[in-house]
Formats: sequence, C-alpha cells, structure tokens
Amino acid sequence: MKLSLRRSRLILSFLLVTHIAALCLLYLLAINLVLTGFSGLLIIVSLLFYCHRYGWLFKPMLIKHLWINQDGFWFWSDSDDREQGPMQLRRSVMLGPLIAVYLKPASARCNRSLIIARDNVTDEDWRRLRIKLRDPESWG
Repeated sequence: MKLSLRRSRLILSFLLVTHIAALCLLYLLAINLVLTGFSGLLIIVSLLFYCHRYGWLFKPMLIKHLWINQDGFWFWSDSDDREQGPMQLRRSVMLGPLIAVYLKPASARCNRSLIIARDNVTDEDWRRLRIKLRDPESWG
C-alpha cells in the first residue's frame, strides 16, 4: 500500500485558530508587558515552526509518500526524496478527520509520529489506511 500525501488545509486552519486564540487569551490576561511580549513571541515562533513542519511555510520538510512493504515495515519519503525506514507500527489513533500513526524505527531509539488529516489523502487512500490500521496483523 502506498499513499501520496499533500498539504492539509484542516491542519492549517487548526494551527491558525489555536495560535490566534492563544494570542487573544494572552492579550486579555495582560499580566506584564515584558512577559506578554515574550510569550506572544513564543506563540508566533511556534506557529511558524508548525506551519513549516506541515508544509505551509519556507522550504517545507513535508512527507510526500508513505508506504508499507511486503514484510509489514513502514517507510516514508519527504519533499527532498529522502527515505526514512524501515519502521514498525507501534500504535495509531483515529479521531474522525485525523489519524495519528506512531512508528518505531528499526535503527533508532526515538519513535516517529505522523498526523494524517482527512484532506491529506484521497478518499480511497483514506479508506485503505483505516482498514489497514484496524487489521491486527499490521501491528509490530
């Protein structure tokens, strides 16, 4: 199974709403001018970081393709065609329009996570991914 991923407007709108809400709450608190300014700067940097992470800013490191080989190992390639893998599926969480996939690389200690929104993939790929993640044999 191979999925082609594209940028998600759902994730972008979520990022914008949450960061703007955080800035508004910070403004309403108005604790201290220096503390408010520093915290507001951190919130803006966080928004820029996540927009870059999910492919909306600068030269994005967006994951373009996700696939599973015959042995059940997961791989992905990013926008620079760098391939990451093999990884084993550790767990996944399905929340309506989002799927969070947690993978453990075979050669590294750190787990990798991937959030796939409903508008990241085609309808057929979304259906196949949900079926694959519900299959108990796909778990490592």
